[in-house]
Amino acid sequence: MTAAEEHTKAVRLWPYVKQFIPIYLGLSIAVAVVLFVFEFQTNAGVNVAVLVPSLVLPIIRFVSDYQRPFDRSERLRFTFLIFLASIVASLALLAVAGVIVFSIEHSAPSIEEVVVIMRLFAWQIALSVFVTSLVYLAVIYFFSGFYARFLTKRLAAKGGA
Repeated sequence: MTAAEEHTKAVRLWPYVKQFIPIYLGLSIAVAVVLFVFEFQTNAGVNVAVLVPSLVLPIIRFVSDYQRPFDRSERLRFTFLIFLASIVASLALLAVAGVIVFSIEHSAPSIEEVVVIMRLFAWQIALSVFVTSLVYLAVIYFFSGFYARFLTKRLAAKGGA
């Protein structure tokens, strides 16, 4: 095993994922409040606009800690860990929003109604989830690689300071 392989195995990405989660939740809540107050509809562009700034600080921290960009395996692991963290955080926000909305409305749909709607639109829901997942994975993967390389070049230009 080479020194580079040993160095790569020593890299723990969880601290960067843990840093991502509160930023992602905070920005998601802030955007949701703005959308609600101004009665705007959300779309995938807004979701990606929350995802990208949430990635900035963890990537900056990684580059400053290791003085290099992600290697390929680290970038793949980072992408999937961030993707899973964003899914879990989004589901938690969805559950909280559902409880808030249904407690205000006092008209929660029954489980049977939800199941009927899910069956009617199952293929649209599955396709939407699949495409959105691919977009998220691509954004995380390419942005993390680009931004980490950009920061590394900037650090090198400043003399490693």
